[in-house]
Amino acid sequence: MSPIKTEFEIRLAVSDADLQQYADMCAKLRPDQTTTVQELRDQDGTMPPESNFERQLFISNGEVIAASNTMQGFWTPEKGLYMISVKLGENAPDELCQFMLDQLTERVKVHGATKINIWIPTIHESMVRAIESSGYTFDQANPESMLELEKLDLSQFQEAVDSLMSSDLRVISLQDLLAEDPENGMRRYHELDIRLTQDIPLPWEFSGEPLESFEKSFMLESHTFDTIQVVLDGEKLIGTSMLFRNRHNPIYFLTGLTGVDREYRRRGIAKAIKAMNFNLAKEKGGKFLFCDNEEKNPMLQLNYQLGFKPYWVWNSYTKNL
Repeated sequence: MSPIKTEFEIRLAVSDADLQQYADMCAKLRPDQTTTVQELRDQDGTMPPESNFERQLFISNGEVIAASNTMQGFWTPEKGLYMISVKLGENAPDELCQFMLDQLTERVKVHGATKINIWIPTIHESMVRAIESSGYTFDQANPESMLELEKLDLSQFQEAVDSLMSSDLRVISLQDLLAEDPENGMRRYHELDIRLTQDIPLPWEFSGEPLESFEKSFMLESHTFDTIQVVLDGEKLIGTSMLFRNRHNPIYFLTGLTGVDREYRRRGIAKAIKAMNFNLAKEKGGKFLFCDNEEKNPMLQLNYQLGFKPYWVWNSYTKNL
């Protein structure tokens, strides 16, 4: 008896019903990324028109079995660079992964893509095989780790915290910064974000997203501005540590950028604000905290010192079309 051939189809996620299935897929795969249809629409609304942002669903026998999104990298000067992100189960079949990759490649080519970048956890072995067999080149590995906040021990970081708090530097939340400077606070924070992100190992050049889209996307996280810390030297913003709390599963926190300007490094500032922020998340009822770092980034070892344990490893691959 010949094997039954499985047919797949791709559909843009545009309707509320489709976006609900997209949200369901997010929650199923990662409870820390639980979201709603309205939040997905709000996120889509932060994208500049040139991003050509799309969400897609993959269907087999009438059932949604995977999801994805594609967009042009509007934070890089390299025009034509498109990003593909996929959401699929750990045991996805090879034929589905190859179908997804082929379909998404054709979709971004329609928009003028000349290069594609895709990040994939190594647990998705079928998708890794599809990527590697399709001519993609490995760029870098970013281990993702998880911290159980109830096991957080900050005793070894107390000296750094005390040193920072007794210095002339000031630590406030983004919430307080925007209250102090409602007119220019977000612009100043945007400038800091660009400076710090440009020092992070990335597979493409980072020039910064437009202030308008940055502000829109950040304001969607205003419920968690109290766990985004900012360090100031006088009026100058010189460092930050970001923690984003999931609105629907508030026991989950996701780290964003932590860093300080170059001339302020080697003083334990990043270590101190990271530790202080993690303790704040714990006080607010947080149970789990996720973070990823490039494998050679010193921040990864700092996370391990704080008690993080390996979770996933994300690999970046790029292909010239």
